[in-house]
Amino acid sequence: MNVIRMGVMTLLIFFSQCVFANDGKAVVDQYMQALIASDYNKAASFLDKKTLQDFKHSIVEIGQLTKDKNQYDQVAKHLFPQFKTLENLKAANPQSVFAQLLKGVMSQPQMRDILEQSQYQFIGIVKENESAAYAVIKLKMAIGGEIVDSTDVVPLIVNDGQYAVGLKADIKAMLIGLKSQFKQ
Repeated sequence: MNVIRMGVMTLLIFFSQCVFANDGKAVVDQYMQALIASDYNKAASFLDKKTLQDFKHSIVEIGQLTKDKNQYDQVAKHLFPQFKTLENLKAANPQSVFAQLLKGVMSQPQMRDILEQSQYQFIGIVKENESAAYAVIKLKMAIGGEIVDSTDVVPLIVNDGQYAVGLKADIKAMLIGLKSQFKQ
């Protein structure tokens, strides 16, 4: 009887690991599929929670800087129109803040059309250490009637064997640039 119980427990553990497995490829595939489908909230759900909190903190800081210069309305209209006031922005869920910024950036018809018509291919993962890895991806995009291959890197954060998407360097650079612009 104990042998059967042990066998059933082993199978349950095995199947639960299969169902709840979180590998980098699966996370990146789902993240990219959500981006291509313009489902920005779903895409944002694959980001690391601390990364989302830090991102929101930076956006709120930028919001405060723009409010201090009486420019919040102008900036919010372009970057995060859902958050009409700084108070709305401060109260928002970090995932929602990131999703709204993605939506704002991707709202340009050319950007959306290019991404929606892209073909995505996962190449592989390079581990930097136990907590950081990078997924190499390839996008085939039709731009101006030409097919362009673009290779890109998606940063991954690994916590307890679970993968989540990190913040790309170009988004970090954009945040730093905006802060710098409004601190002047």
